[in-house]
Amino acid sequence: MNYRALPAVIALCVACGVPPPDRLEIEPPLPIKSAELGQTVSLQAHAFRGIVAHDEGKAPLVVTWTSSDPAVATVDAGGKVTVAGSGKAKIQASVPGRNNQAVTADVDVNNLIVQTVTATGDFPKRFRLNSKPVPLTIVVKDEKGGVVEKPKLRMHANDYCVEVTPDGVVYPLAVGSCSVIVEAGSKAAQIDLDVKE
Repeated sequence: MNYRALPAVIALCVACGVPPPDRLEIEPPLPIKSAELGQTVSLQAHAFRGIVAHDEGKAPLVVTWTSSDPAVATVDAGGKVTVAGSGKAKIQASVPGRNNQAVTADVDVNNLIVQTVTATGDFPKRFRLNSKPVPLTIVVKDEKGGVVEKPKLRMHANDYCVEVTPDGVVYPLAVGSCSVIVEAGSKAAQIDLDVKE
């Protein structure tokens, strides 16, 4: 075997009796889902040969980190991921393995950065206890101005005068003033209502 053709790290592993890894795991292994620009997540890569952890003390490995889409998330040489925008990407860790073949592992990134939430409804000028329920029209846009399809919404009233159903229909319940609040990510829209007799 010609060790000169192999990276120095692999030659070191063979010379010290530590075989190169054949498996890599990223910690934490969960997908990264963010709603905040600039949020950071620190990842660590752990190498294995079979089920045995690679001996970093005898044969240090250099991990190469890459992002499939830096407009969604960037990653530095130490595995620190920074959220850059909405979208999907993969963060990959790579180390040299046997016969100069890379051993890799990746983590999915699925960001949604909500920029604006608007909520409107065709409420009558005088919203009464016997008024028909009013469906809301809700538009959520990301930081690029694109409309978000099927956003995760949280809807509620801040008082007892109306009820808001999970599908965004507002029912009058009692006389009084209250607000309907629609939230997506860290943004919210509010509709102020007065329910009359």
